[in-house]
Amino acid sequence: MAKIKSAIELAMEKTANLTMDEEEKRSFEKNEIRSRIKGLVNRYLEGMVRDESLMKELANIKGEDRLKKSTLLEELIGELSIEKDNKGILRLIETIFSQGSTNLSGQMEDLEKALKEEKKKREESIKKDLLLRIKAMGISGDALKINIEAWEEGKRLFEELNILYREKAQKLLENVKKTD
Repeated sequence: MAKIKSAIELAMEKTANLTMDEEEKRSFEKNEIRSRIKGLVNRYLEGMVRDESLMKELANIKGEDRLKKSTLLEELIGELSIEKDNKGILRLIETIFSQGSTNLSGQMEDLEKALKEEKKKREESIKKDLLLRIKAMGISGDALKINIEAWEEGKRLFEELNILYREKAQKLLENVKKTD
């Protein structure tokens, strides 16, 4: 009588002589590094890991330093937001990517300040437009306050400014890398 094989046994037999080529190995390594760094950044942002511990854990991740740093940079820039305090992210970027030869944190803070001023101006403009629209509907009064985040215009504003912030931060960091 023939032996009945499980699905896993059948799969193992069929894939026994398959191997990964260099491109697949590289892709797998990149995904593994990205996943580990994403978790590390999340723990850092939640305050579970400090700068020094993050650097030690980053060093313990297997892979090329250049790949690890560029992945970390992508993750940190992806976390930048015009709506929250970015001091921790900016400090970490300064620690990792600037060896004291430039005033990176000052430049990043200037960028953030300029974008927050732009946000304030555009918020006021949107609030005025929304207030006029609401008044046209017959709603008015001194207690009327516009919650810009609840309106599509406000959501679009925050999204546009966050994209702009990340793009400008990326360019700034590329310029710093060129001079270092």
